[in-house]
Amino acid sequence: MSLIQCHFDYASPVWFYGLTQDLKSKLQVTQNKLIRFVLNLEPRSHIGYEDFIKLNLLPVSDRVNQVTLCHVFKMHNNLAPKYMSEQFSLASNAHAYTTRFWVSVNRSGKQFSDTKRYSLPEVKGFGQKAFAYQGCYL
Repeated sequence: MSLIQCHFDYASPVWFYGLTQDLKSKLQVTQNKLIRFVLNLEPRSHIGYEDFIKLNLLPVSDRVNQVTLCHVFKMHNNLAPKYMSEQFSLASNAHAYTTRFWVSVNRSGKQFSDTKRYSLPEVKGFGQKAFAYQGCYL
C-alpha cells in the first residue's frame, strides 16, 4: 500500500479535477485492483465499502477531496508556502457587510459570524476545475 498509494496522492488536487470521467473511473478501477491484490481476493470479486474500511482507504475521488481540504487547512493556518495561499482570499476582505450567508448557527443554536470563509472565484468552464476554485468550493 505504501508503494502505490503515494502515486495516487501525488499532486492529485491539481490534476484530478481536470480529468475526464473515463480517466477518473480508470483510476478507481486501478485502486480496486490494488485492494484485491492486498486482500488476496479473486480478480472479479466485488469491492465494497467494507473492503475500503479493512485497508483504511477512501475511494479516489474522496481521497482527492481529503488531500485538497488538508492543503486548504494548512493555508488557512499559515502552515503552507506563501505561493499556495496567494490564490485564496477571505470573504471578509472582499466586503465588510454581513449577510445571512455569513451568519452560521452552531449546535447550541447560537448565531455567530463566520469570517473564516474564502470567497469563491468567479470563473466558468474549465476554470472551475482549478485547485483554487475546488479548494474554496469544498
